[in-house]
Amino acid sequence: MSGKSQLTTDWICIATAGETVDQRQIPEQWLVDMAETYDPSLYTALLWPEHRRYYGNVGEVQALKHETQDGITKLYARLCPTDDLIYSNRRNQLLFSSVEPTPDGNFRGSGRCYLQGLGVTDEPASVGTDRMRFSADKNAPVYGAPVPLVFNLVTEKTGDPNMSTDKKSSWRTLFNIQEPEKPEATQTMGEDSEKLSAMAQGLSELEDKFSALEKKYSSLTDLNKTIDEIKAQAKEFGEIVNSDKFKKLAEELPTVLDKFSRLDEVITKLPDGAPGKTTEAKDYVIV
Repeated sequence: MSGKSQLTTDWICIATAGETVDQRQIPEQWLVDMAETYDPSLYTALLWPEHRRYYGNVGEVQALKHETQDGITKLYARLCPTDDLIYSNRRNQLLFSSVEPTPDGNFRGSGRCYLQGLGVTDEPASVGTDRMRFSADKNAPVYGAPVPLVFNLVTEKTGDPNMSTDKKSSWRTLFNIQEPEKPEATQTMGEDSEKLSAMAQGLSELEDKFSALEKKYSSLTDLNKTIDEIKAQAKEFGEIVNSDKFKKLAEELPTVLDKFSRLDEVITKLPDGAPGKTTEAKDYVIV
């Protein structure tokens, strides 16, 4: 589905109080209620092709009002159609509107009717009239009689950058709208000050990131230095192990161990008898 355009219609009559084509009545109060209670921020009525939801909506109702002409109350709306609806309208399709009021006339327990949707249709039951029409099925939602839907008076909304230049040009051509003059952009001192402030903030953040990176680099340098010292010590130890003195010491080690083993076999002889009863010393070995 195409996106919402920047176009808004003038006030279009979408319903008229009175008798329907199947001899039922649309109360005047319904139209008054819908006009007075409609609030897009509370609930936005969308435009539905042939009242069907599976096609996706083709626009939205922006505002409602009611007027009485020759004693007959009418409901008017300002619509914001999508590109698809404008294209269909250009090809003489979906030319009529049909209101979808609250089925029981009691929106959210308020006791008043609310416009919950607006159908756009190719099958009008009352071409050229302002009469309302209900669905023949009593259990079906209440729909109003269709009235012509013509995008003749439109205005362009500002502030929406999502619409491409090519699309804007095609809509102006379609509705014979002149290209609006764009005022020259001027920068105030306030704008310059804000930009300079934002730039200073960005430089401050960049400086903080650089300081953090510098600390990490310093830690990495210290680590590399420690690794180099360990490598040097390992190399020095390797040179000692491979030296002739170390080899000679390793060869003499078994002899030294053998001498220590003999010490375990030496028995030290102590003097016989009770201590202090003789002055004769017995032999014992001291190594």
